[in-house]
Amino acid sequence: AGAGQYALFNRVYPRLFPGLEQGRRRDVVLATLVDNLVHIPCLYLPFFYVSREIAMGGHHRGDPASQEHEGSTTTTLAAAYRCYRANLWEDVVMQAGIFVPAQAFNFAVNPPHLRVPFLVGVGVLWVSLLSHVRGDRHADLAALRDPAPASTPATTLVSKLS
Repeated sequence: AGAGQYALFNRVYPRLFPGLEQGRRRDVVLATLVDNLVHIPCLYLPFFYVSREIAMGGHHRGDPASQEHEGSTTTTLAAAYRCYRANLWEDVVMQAGIFVPAQAFNFAVNPPHLRVPFLVGVGVLWVSLLSHVRGDRHADLAALRDPAPASTPATTLVSKLS
């Protein structure tokens, strides 16, 4: 992840947003938006859900379809996609609460060589929160089968912490 972040924040974003190195407000805002509305929802979160499925063995208790093809790549990817799609809005809102201010500070104030180390620190908080809220894959899959009333990231976090 470190090498990927380094390439993204110190090679790709400065090419897309040339004023980023100087902390120009327009480029800071654009880089922050691209990171939070493109990078995280379209790359990071799908990778998180696929990684979680692989780490958990891609096996879903009580799901006859997955037991039929237990451990198959197709089943693992399908389960990851279902959870990703079901949680996308809530996850994006939750991550934006952390990363919009963090990235705005990071791009506006931090020199390029400190951007990744800063995000590693913020990332520890984010991964802890995401794992706490989304770590129970079986609950995610059960919710897909029997959806409860809609919740918000705040209510989900409060219920998980209580």
